[in-house]
Amino acid sequence: AHGEKSGYRKVVVVGPPRAGKSSLINLLTNNKYKILTNGDARRVTFGFQGYLVPDRNIELIDTIGIGEVDTGAVSHLQCLENLIQMLRNLDDGLNLFVFVRPNGGGRIHLSSDQINYDIFIDTMGRGRIPSLFVVTGCENLSDMLDWGPSNKHHFDEAGLRFTAIISGTCLSEGPFAKTAEMADLRQQTKDAVWEAIEKNISAKPIKLSMTPSSSLQAVVKNTWNGIFRNRHFPGANHLLLIDDQIVELFRRAGFDMENARRLASFFSSNT
Repeated sequence: AHGEKSGYRKVVVVGPPRAGKSSLINLLTNNKYKILTNGDARRVTFGFQGYLVPDRNIELIDTIGIGEVDTGAVSHLQCLENLIQMLRNLDDGLNLFVFVRPNGGGRIHLSSDQINYDIFIDTMGRGRIPSLFVVTGCENLSDMLDWGPSNKHHFDEAGLRFTAIISGTCLSEGPFAKTAEMADLRQQTKDAVWEAIEKNISAKPIKLSMTPSSSLQAVVKNTWNGIFRNRHFPGANHLLLIDDQIVELFRRAGFDMENARRLASFFSSNT
């Protein structure tokens, strides 16, 4: 659905694998798109799919977490290639980040949150794009909707300054999911998230880079390097030196000439 309507406000949904990103999009769209939520291993890191919500003039953009690279299920080449494709589609900017992660039994896990915050909110968005933090799996908490706002100061103190934090549930499988109580909790979550989106979304898209002439290259470099500095992947030197010619850039990142040229072709309209 991505790209069908250029005037749609873009909301990018990010988070670690199996965080509940697709489940949240299913909830917000009344399961219109029936997105698979079973962690299909064939989904490619930094895959990019847009889902239109016409009555709100919003495109929800589902991204795939970076954790698959850790296991070797997705190669560094696939990761970088899909990252470039994703960023090219966002070259005109975006209006809001929604970061999703599951609740840890009412506990706060700042270290794992820090990695994703650094990569997406800080590095890719440069802290200029509004960001919501949606904590899912809170259906067993007595204060489901209050947990997020009441704990926001912990995240702020750690440097994770989300515009707002929403806690709720997207649970749709299992016996409890079929109950009227669970349906009510899902509706409360849906209402709270949409209210936060409409309240905090930027009226105009915000560019991912301050310098339009080199925006794609700069954002790819910064995001890619941020991933590897945070994830400590083994192997060749994967840090990109953006000052080099594009093909040489990928050659220096450890790719052979054929793959370097193939990846460099993604930059053809931006060089």
